Amino acid sequence: MSKIAITIGLLLILVGVAGYAMPATEMVAEGTEEIVEKKSSLTALIPAAFGIVILLCGAITAIKPSLTKTFMHVAVTFGLLGALAATGRGSGSLIKFIRGEEFNQRAFVFIACMGVLCWIFVVTCVMSFIKARKARVTNAGNSNA
Repeated sequence: MSKIAITIGLLLILVGVAGYAMPATEMVAEGTEEIVEKKSSLTALIPAAFGIVILLCGAITAIKPSLTKTFMHVAVTFGLLGALAATGRGSGSLIKFIRGEEFNQRAFVFIACMGVLCWIFVVTCVMSFIKARKARVTNAGNSNA
């Protein structure tokens, strides 16, 4: 699971940095001239913040396997928070799209990427936790026999 956490963490960092590094362009009229302004928003780095936590948890479990249970639960908690945040924020933009209202399409793409990555991570972790629990129960049953 540590490799998956590290991979998802790196991908989330990449999404955040890409969102910040590719600023939105905005046309501003000044007098008779139109000027293109490029604006980067710090909120674009939100996926990177979640990615850093997940990456660090994965790195800790890779270095010290005895801490896997604790730090993978921390990682999946941040993954779930990121998934819920992205889903909530993205659904608002999706509703605007369905209604034909204006919304920030560029931000929606990065939010969707964050949401997909976080949900994949959460589902993968939950499946792994279930598998580990079944293995523990099976091993406990075999040791009593």
